[in-house]
Amino acid sequence: MILIRPRLTCCVSQCLQGFQLVEKTDFLENFALSSRNIRVTKLHISKFMELGKGKWSDDEDDLVGLCEQFLNHLGSYDRILSLRRLKSKTHTWRYELVEIPRDLLYEARDGELEIKHDSSQYPKPGYCHIYDTSGNIKFQLYFDGGSERKLQIKNLNKEYCIVHVEWVFDAGD
Repeated sequence: MILIRPRLTCCVSQCLQGFQLVEKTDFLENFALSSRNIRVTKLHISKFMELGKGKWSDDEDDLVGLCEQFLNHLGSYDRILSLRRLKSKTHTWRYELVEIPRDLLYEARDGELEIKHDSSQYPKPGYCHIYDTSGNIKFQLYFDGGSERKLQIKNLNKEYCIVHVEWVFDAGD
């Protein structure tokens, strides 16, 4: 996942699972770009941001503040791009560069909050579900109550994103 701020300059270097953008200025934040379980129609950002030590317990009202943290953090980026390596059954490598519209993520303002009371974690993890007009999930924010207290973006439906480019490479023998 690449979050772009103004005046971004970056280069690409090959890594174990695919390609990774390498930081060239202070305006690029680097995230893991590969996973064995990438789904073609959904995006998953396993660590969009850390949520820090603010108020967070087993109260659903605490999720309101965490969602506000996310929305405030989102405002510091111009564009959000994901460079993904997709599985291929043939001897090829498939990549795509997908932009996640900020306006889409801002829809979390009106999301449905849910705390996972049955979890053994403390603070309790929770979700912000964002639905389309038919009641289908557009994406979910997952507030992970583990030791890192990170925010994940899950089940982001790629149909709401912009695929800028796709590459297919022959992997050889």
